[in-house]
Amino acid sequence: MKKQIISRCPWCGHEIKDPWMNITSVKKCRLCEHEYIYSGCEFGEENKIRNIRIIMLILSVVFTYFIVYSQVFMYLAVAALSIAQYLINPSQINNKRYNDTDIFTYKRYSADITFTEELRKKQKKLYLSNCNIIPVCFVNDENIPVSHTICIYIENAAVISENKFECTFSFLPLSEVKFNIEDFGIGFYLFDDKRKIAEGVVTGKKDAF
Repeated sequence: MKKQIISRCPWCGHEIKDPWMNITSVKKCRLCEHEYIYSGCEFGEENKIRNIRIIMLILSVVFTYFIVYSQVFMYLAVAALSIAQYLINPSQINNKRYNDTDIFTYKRYSADITFTEELRKKQKKLYLSNCNIIPVCFVNDENIPVSHTICIYIENAAVISENKFECTFSFLPLSEVKFNIEDFGIGFYLFDDKRKIAEGVVTGKKDAF
């Protein structure tokens, strides 16, 4: 199963169709006219750990180069650095809000997410990678919808068990669809296009920022 391919504005949630080039430049949503950037995002804090390991690899190659200088080693060093460069490239590109900290205050919520389909662990982590935008629908105790389909913005996540994860999310500040979480314990379903991939429950509220 592939990850959802719809790219959305992290401000209003509408679909955006920008070409995948110049991924470090600032973009502007044609609908809400707010700025965003392409951001290499990964699950939780894994990107920091990965980058530390890559830096250590590069330093080891450079250090060894000055100790053992030979043509064969040069080829090996180039190969190692090429692999490191490949690893540095993010496995997930999401859209991140740009220049928003002085304009909006976000309410953040914690939730437990349980995947309902047989997905590989990597696929589950891609859905819950930082800055990813996922459509959800909130339901009551009888699984009756109490909201429209609305997008949530994943901010962080952690593994609880093989299929269960804990995450922190917020709503998009300029979304046309509004929903107010009044009671913790409310459930919701996560979707990939029209396919239900997971169910969740809101467990608490985080400090605003």
